[in-house]
Amino acid sequence: MNFKVVKIRDFVGHRQSVYCLCFDPLNRHIYSSGGDGMLVRWKTDEDDGLLIAKNDSAIFSILYHDDKIFAGSNNGEIIVIDAVNHQIITKLKLNNHPIYDIQNDSNKIYIATGDGQIISLNYDYQIESALKISNKSIRKLSITPNGFIIAGSEPAVWKFDKNWLLIQKWVNFNSSVFSLLYLDSINMILSGGRDALIYFHTDNDINNETIKAHLLHINDMQANHNENLILTASMDKTIKLWDIRNRVLLKVIDKEKYDGHTSSVNKIIWINENTFISCSDDRTLKCFEVNPIE
Repeated sequence: MNFKVVKIRDFVGHRQSVYCLCFDPLNRHIYSSGGDGMLVRWKTDEDDGLLIAKNDSAIFSILYHDDKIFAGSNNGEIIVIDAVNHQIITKLKLNNHPIYDIQNDSNKIYIATGDGQIISLNYDYQIESALKISNKSIRKLSITPNGFIIAGSEPAVWKFDKNWLLIQKWVNFNSSVFSLLYLDSINMILSGGRDALIYFHTDNDINNETIKAHLLHINDMQANHNENLILTASMDKTIKLWDIRNRVLLKVIDKEKYDGHTSSVNKIIWINENTFISCSDDRTLKCFEVNPIE
């Protein structure tokens, strides 16, 4: 199937690299942050953003939950921000290492840190547990119906059950693993990182299938709701659209053809089945729409 890609909008206002995004689906708000420590709210149908908080240090990860933003800094601090009143609720100093990912379920918030830990908080902002996974950075955490999947700089990918018992560990990588994606529909894990390969992980398989996907690091990968389209974002300045089940590259979204990014693409989020937002070291966010051609 062929697809048409159209750029809908640029979001301009950050002063340094933009590293992270999250989405409030109820109010259709996008939140972004990065090297400038600015937390900015954007509306999908407007060009201008609204600064709702400013941190003294860079922000590497953000999570939206229940009208609150949880922001993870490069110096080991979690900043909790009221997304409605634009006030800082609390700051939690966890350690002195970057916080690379924040995820949550109905009970807890899970934080991946640069010193190889997964730290869990309850919604009263209290630390409940800290699990040391590696001596190197944990870069990505994915919560699945049956447990947790983790990727890091060791380099490795770990699979745990809900009680944090290790089920499997994949170590057949050339270098650090930065991105991770669990496809529930086909029970498969994808990962990517510094070596620019997409790795396909299945249970009890240690000889991972790979695809050479990019020229430089894969920083992020995301699936749309139906999991029929996959996006990969890279340091090579491109976003690639995949039919990953058939291992088919559908589109390369770059500056020349689609007025894409001019520097490393760091994060992507789908905001509906056909529309996604990306952010980059070029200090911008961009909105694209992807539609099948009949």
